[in-house]
Amino acid sequence: MENSAPFTPEQNGKIERDNRTIVESARTMLQAKGLPKHLWAEVVNTAVYVLNRVVSTGTSCNKTPYELWTGKVPDLQHLKIFGSVAYVHVPKMFTKKFDARAKKMLLVG
Repeated sequence: MENSAPFTPEQNGKIERDNRTIVESARTMLQAKGLPKHLWAEVVNTAVYVLNRVVSTGTSCNKTPYELWTGKVPDLQHLKIFGSVAYVHVPKMFTKKFDARAKKMLLVG
């Protein structure tokens, strides 16, 4: 960790660039799927989750940020395409005999 002088964002180059990358990724994800802006926090969380699990050009050792932090290679098999159709299970106690047992939604995180 490094210190910087107050009110000098130019000293925070790496962090400022990382924040910009996160915001740009989140904006692209929202716009690509036509999602409302009020989902921005969930989309930012998803962007950070994904960015932490892909190799960064800023690391000379060809490892992901997740790998550098935990020492483990990230498992990506559980990841699905952002904004794809997903079905949420509706418990039996909330449905009647012929009601649907799942509700169609979009995957956002």
